[in-house]
Amino acid sequence: MSQIYRVFLSSTGKDLAGYRQKVFEALQRKPDVKVVRMEDFVAEHGKPKDICAREVRDSDILVGLIGFCYGASPPGLKRSFTHLEYDEAMAKGHSCLIHIAPEDVPFPAYTREPDALFQRITRFRAKLLKTHTVGHRSSWENADALATHVSEAVERALDRMRAAAEPGFTKRKHELGLKGRHADILALLAEEGAERDLLLAQKAEVERKLGDLEQSFAQAKTRITDLEALLAREGNQIGGDRLAEARAALEQGDFSKADDLFAEIEAREAMAVQSAARAAYGRGEIAEEQVRWADAAEHYG
Repeated sequence: MSQIYRVFLSSTGKDLAGYRQKVFEALQRKPDVKVVRMEDFVAEHGKPKDICAREVRDSDILVGLIGFCYGASPPGLKRSFTHLEYDEAMAKGHSCLIHIAPEDVPFPAYTREPDALFQRITRFRAKLLKTHTVGHRSSWENADALATHVSEAVERALDRMRAAAEPGFTKRKHELGLKGRHADILALLAEEGAERDLLLAQKAEVERKLGDLEQSFAQAKTRITDLEALLAREGNQIGGDRLAEARAALEQGDFSKADDLFAEIEAREAMAVQSAARAAYGRGEIAEEQVRWADAAEHYG
């Protein structure tokens, strides 16, 4: 029996009820997905806030639809259910697929909340935009368009989860990584002020790698072997446990931990270089004072 993935659908209802329903229907059609919504919770003892938090924790993915309403809050709290659901999912390290409506989506005027709540949703949107991007206007054209867009995003996330369950670094993981990078570049190209020449060059390179998957996969495996050897040479500076963790991640095609370790080494060595440069400058000052100009020039250099 295939694994069933739980997708928690989070949004306000006043402004997004139609969008929410269409997204729900699209996700429900996926054979290995169970969609979880607050309105489907069965009656049980306990605070709604706690029940909601538990359901988010037990899910694999959070899909957040963010418009311009903040929504209801649990008794005694200022954060809305939607805000709390997002914070809970982030705290658990879940995949959060946040779809933020652009400013020019024409929601009906009657959905506008009182000023206090409008200020909260404005702050919440600003918080989300630090790590997520606003949706493209076309994906919010209507409820069906958003449902298609969200369904595709969820499918990509599920592909990554399925691939992660495979042992070792596989061609599937490599391909999904490239497709994820391609999607990121397309999103950046849609933003105003994007460095288009650089992004277009990166897009072409990713597409080249996808076009010859066999070769790019072989190159990626060679690079992983080289990186493992490089980490081994730096083992004394890193420490056994962290080195083992980074190498294990590399064997799965995850470069992030190795990148973190190399960044630490780079920062440490930069400090050493700066310290050596200050000492050399000091020796240059001494040599100049003693009228040893050749020595001074060498130290200054």
